[in-house]
Formats: sequence, C-alpha cells, structure tokens
Amino acid sequence: MIIKNVTLTRETNYPYEHESANIVNFANGQFYLFGSYSVAKSKDNVTNRPSTFTSKDGVNWVRHQGKIDNADYANTYNAVYGNGIFVATGVTKSLDSLVMISTDGVEWKSKKTSFKLNDIVYGNGVFLSYTVKKISSNQYSYDIMSSTDGLDWKVAKADFPYKWERITFGNGKFVAVSQNSGYKVFSSTDGVEWKVIDSPISCPGGIAYGNGIFVATQYNYFGGCYGPSTMSSVDGIEWVTEDGNSMSLRDVGYANGSFIAIAGDMSPHFFLRREKYVDVDGKCGTSDGKTMSSAPETGLCTNGAIATGMSETSTGWTWKCCSNSCSALKDNLPDCGDMDGKDVNEGAINQNSSGLCNSGQVIDFRLDGDKYLWKCSLGTGTSKQCSAKVIKSKIDGVCGASNGKVFASKPATGLCSSGSPTAVRDDAMWYWECEGSNGGSDASCSAKKGGASCDWTCTAWGACSNGKQTRTCTIADGCPTDNPPDMSRSCSSNGFSCGSSSGESFSSKPTTGLCINSTSLIVVDGGRNWYWICKDNNSDDALLCSARNVSKVDGECGTSNGKSFTSIPTTGLCESGVASPVYGSGPWIWLCNGVGGGKLSVCFSLKSN
Repeated sequence: MIIKNVTLTRETNYPYEHESANIVNFANGQFYLFGSYSVAKSKDNVTNRPSTFTSKDGVNWVRHQGKIDNADYANTYNAVYGNGIFVATGVTKSLDSLVMISTDGVEWKSKKTSFKLNDIVYGNGVFLSYTVKKISSNQYSYDIMSSTDGLDWKVAKADFPYKWERITFGNGKFVAVSQNSGYKVFSSTDGVEWKVIDSPISCPGGIAYGNGIFVATQYNYFGGCYGPSTMSSVDGIEWVTEDGNSMSLRDVGYANGSFIAIAGDMSPHFFLRREKYVDVDGKCGTSDGKTMSSAPETGLCTNGAIATGMSETSTGWTWKCCSNSCSALKDNLPDCGDMDGKDVNEGAINQNSSGLCNSGQVIDFRLDGDKYLWKCSLGTGTSKQCSAKVIKSKIDGVCGASNGKVFASKPATGLCSSGSPTAVRDDAMWYWECEGSNGGSDASCSAKKGGASCDWTCTAWGACSNGKQTRTCTIADGCPTDNPPDMSRSCSSNGFSCGSSSGESFSSKPTTGLCINSTSLIVVDGGRNWYWICKDNNSDDALLCSARNVSKVDGECGTSNGKSFTSIPTTGLCESGVASPVYGSGPWIWLCNGVGGGKLSVCFSLKSN
C-alpha cells in the first residue's frame, strides 16, 4: 500500500494563543493536546499548571485546566497514551526533570528524575524514551530507557548513537526518525536491538502509524531542508516519498481514518492541519511471473505504485509493490522434467532415465532416504534441484528354516526367509515374528523346546530269536515321534538275515548293507519306507526288510483343516510334515512344515457356535 497526498487543508486556528501545546494524541475516542498555562496571583507569585485540550473531531477544541501534585511544575513536553494511562515528561521551575502519569489527561501524579526523558512511545507492553549524555563539548550519546508503569525507568540500551525526534509503534515494531548524525530512520521489535537506515526525506521530524502504514513528515526547525516532505511505509524499512506538502510539520498523529498534523514554527502560535490521504493498493504488474532475457523495466506494479528493492538472483529478478513480493525468471535456465515431484517405484529410474530434465544435463543423481534427488545443469554453474518420491516394494514376512524345529536354546539363525526377525521370546516355546516392510504382512513363527537334535538313536540289533531281531530307539523330548525307525525285523535261524541298512534312515534308495548270507531282490519305494527281500542262498526261505524313507516330504494339512470346532483342534492337524502350534481363539490357524526342504502348508479351522 502506498500513500498519495490529495489535500492539505487548514481545519482550524489554535484558539488559545496565550498558551502553548505541542503534543498530539488520540485516546478514549478523542484527540488530546498537552502543554501548560500560567496563573499569576501577583507579580512575584506565578504558578504553572498542566494544560490539556480535547477534541472529538480535530476541529473544535475544549481546554481543561489540569492539576498536578508538584507545586514547582513548569511545563509538559512529551506525552503518550498506553496501557490505560497517559505518561508525560515535564520540568519544574527549578529545572528538575519530571515524569508524570494520568488516567484522564487532566489530573497528574509526578516524580522527579535524575535524567530528562524525551519523546515517549508505548508498544509491546512497555513505554520507551531516551536520555542525553554529554561526552564532550560537541559529542553526545543516548541511553534508551524503558518502563512498564511510567514512573520507574531503567536503561534498555546504553550508548545508542542516535536520538529520535519522534517515535511511534505499529505493525509489531517501534519506528523512529532522527535529524542528528544525518537523517535516519531506525526500527526495533524489542527496544534493544535496532536497524538503522538513511531517511528518504530530509529533516524528518514527525511520525505516526495508522491504517496499516507509517507516515513521517519533514520538520524544518533550523531551515535548510530539501526534497520531498512526506513519506510512507508498511514496514518502516522501505519508504515511498511524496512531494505534495511544503509545510513544516512539527508532529503528526493518526485517528478516525485521518493523520492529524501540527504545523508551525518556534512561536507558540500555531494552527492545526489535517492530512488527507488515499490508500492505493499496489499489486504486482504484468511482468510478475514472466520469463525474460533482461531485467524488467515496465509492468512492474499496478495503480501507480513504485517498485522498490529490485534485485537480481541467479534465477531472475525480484521486487516489491508496496507489501507485495513480485518476481520474473531468466530465460535459458535449467528446468526439471516430468519425473520431478512424481512417485516412482524403487529402482525404476536412474541417471540415464528420460523425463528427468526438460533442459540441462542430469548431475548428482542419488537415492536419499525416500527420495531420488538430481540436478539439471547447463554447465555454467546454474542448476536446479529436482526430486521424485520413492515407492519401495512390499515385502511380506516369511518364517525361516528354524520355524517348527526343536532347539535346546534360542535359535539364532534360520529365523526368517524374508522380512526382519524380532527378538526371540522365551515362553512355553521359542516365539518370534518376521516383520514385513513397506506395507507387507508380518508372520508369527515358533520352535519347540527340546534336546539339541531330533535324530533317533538306536541300540544294536539283538540276536535272532524266533525269526525276529529287536532293538531300542529313542528321540529327544519335544521332537516329533510320528515316523520312528523300525525296532524289529525278520531273521532266519539258517544264518541269513537282513543287512545293516535294515531299520536305518535313507533319503534315497539304499544299495549296500541290504542282506547277510542271502541275495537282495528289488528295492521299492513304499512311501515312508524302503522295502526289499533277502532270499536264502541255500533254500527258498526269504525275509522282508525295510529302512525309513527320509527324502523330502511336503507339509500337507490334515483332516481338521477347514472344519469347524467348538474348541481348539489338537488332532488331524497335518497329513504329512510337522505341525506348528495352533494360533488364535477361533478361527484357528497352524502350519504343516515340510521335511527335508519340502513345502509348507497353511491350515485353518473355524469356531462353531
């Protein structure tokens, strides 16, 4: 927003020419002017009193004879309204400095100070002012002071190099104007740290905030001022100047949609003028967002607003139209391709893939977490960062070779064939999960507790008695016992018998140790066993011999699969293979694990009412 001066009209002459007033405020729905007047009881008995003038419209004024608790009071110099009170500075006839507070602007409470406060402002919960410290005959420094109640003050920033003529608060910051050490404007959000810039107008003497803008005026106190006489800003840093006023304005305030200024010279006689302004909303012009070969010079702002802060970057130009930020791009710039911002499967693109850059070469291609990153470069030091989101493949958790086996201690290997294993839990069995990733499912796994091995251990065959030989076989607790080795076999009193392979375990057809003192006939696969016949070499007698078949066995669900039960099934779980624990509370699920690399089957039963 910029401010254009339309008229500067004389509203009223000051009606009290024998009294002085030089501070304008707006509070409690009316304007306030503060000064002093004298009451002479005799030639040698003159008493000063605070003088207050109020107006509802800035045209018609009423004088109020003030009261103060200090009989030595001489004059009021500065005043501000904030936090429900007026705070003012003054001086006694004996030249002691005063601070004064009032709730109505008429009756005042005062306090003497060892320092003289100058222009006062209220904002962010504190009152700010400054004092002057003389360093040498022509050198001074300034302490910025702060107070929360208007009477007790402390140093907020010592030895500040500038004093302000006037200060205001708006848009979350203090903004002041200065005429010493060059013409300056300085701003702060806390009253401690300040940003200082050169003033765009000479002799800045007044400043006010209203309707979202700061307005500062020129005060030609000593003469010699030049150039534009008013300026405006939305942030207190970037300013627009106007030439429409040739008056020297002592102070300016804002209320009821108008900026009210006090005009006059060093004489106490002055008059009021009302500055009338029009708000102009300066937006970005037709050059905003365009691509150009050189810095834009036209089409910068609308409504006559003046473009400020034009600067060049590696990709284009930026400027402001009032508070609106505008920009234009340089042509012949690197540009990302269609893949930029897309979702892609992991491994779907690489540095040589198409669609990465519309202009420029692909450089610095890499996988960074869940993104592919790359740059499009023209080889001139200018590049543009591009990216695509990675969609990683779903991985289901699957139990490994240790699932369903027997272990004397926690299994550490073979936990998962895919997915990530959790820690193995020690319970009635060994339990763990194989966790899927990228949305994949988890698998629950377990192993039985038992000895270190599930192999059968058998004694040697006994002597042949009544055509039979016997032996004893055992297996560790917890191991499956559904397919034990043979514990008896046929024998002959004629001195021939089954060989050493009889009753043992083989994953393929046995070829040796088949018969003793006899001839072996064909060996056949009988499913769970290998079978062959040993024929006596001296007679027609023969024996049937066998060995366990431990070749690969696929796990197959038993008769309980797919059936309904009122309680957890315990039988008919697997037709072949090794059954896992039964999981759930109805429906139930279990696994039939294959043997020797055989496949796994998933089985279930329903719960009936």
